[in-house]
Amino acid sequence: MLGLGPGTTPLHSAEELRVARSTISRTRSRFLAEGLAGLRGHRAHNGQRKVSAAHRLQPEQLLDASPQDFGWARPMWTRELLALQLERYTGPRLSICHIGRLLRAMGARRKRLRPVVRCPWPKSRERRRIGAICELICSLPRDEIAFYANEMDVDFNPRLGLDWMRRGRQKRVLTPSNTAPSADDADAT
Repeated sequence: MLGLGPGTTPLHSAEELRVARSTISRTRSRFLAEGLAGLRGHRAHNGQRKVSAAHRLQPEQLLDASPQDFGWARPMWTRELLALQLERYTGPRLSICHIGRLLRAMGARRKRLRPVVRCPWPKSRERRRIGAICELICSLPRDEIAFYANEMDVDFNPRLGLDWMRRGRQKRVLTPSNTAPSADDADAT
């Protein structure tokens, strides 16, 4: 208001203060109509805040789980999916930007999931096979080496993108095994 003395235009003040000209005009009008009270923020009567303590705690719990645990088809959290899940729990829907602010405040990061393949064999058969391989490697002569080749078809595995995770944690996702035991593997040990 001090910069709007006699002979000063709102355009000149806006350029000097590096604000929009409409801000200068609006502030001046409020000051003329309401006095000093017009210079205070008018957001006091915006109503209740949407974000509660539950909104701040819930994302941490959600990030420790998978969306599939809550009935979603995706294995990874997105901000949109977190907003929908939070709406189920707490009521009002938060904007995607606000979900991003909550994630940033808790130190969450977007990282790749770690794919894990479960062996299709029973545990006893898997232990026998690993034992036979270890025995073979230990009994090799000094002039021979063991060479290992893994046959795995990645085409049927899900495409894994980035997921929101808490700092210092990396989620694992179980991927389907594409190979069934062949006839050559049938208890040769």
